[in-house]
Amino acid sequence: IFEPSNNFKTAESSVSIKGKTKPEVQMTINNEKVLLDENGNFNQTVNLVVGLNNLQISAKKKHSKVSNLELMILRENLNN
Repeated sequence: IFEPSNNFKTAESSVSIKGKTKPEVQMTINNEKVLLDENGNFNQTVNLVVGLNNLQISAKKKHSKVSNLELMILRENLNN
């Protein structure tokens, strides 16, 4: 994952998750399939709720176990 970093804070309603993996990997963010380009790059937009968002990122190659990563993103409410 290139961006955002873990414990990222934003006031935006969504965030782009950018990164790279091996092209043959099946990847999901919160159980939604992520499309990879031919080099394994991805850029997935995820909608955020106000407060703490816990994103579950999973990657799996054929005949391999799943690798999981957790990303915490805080969406701040600026209407206070």
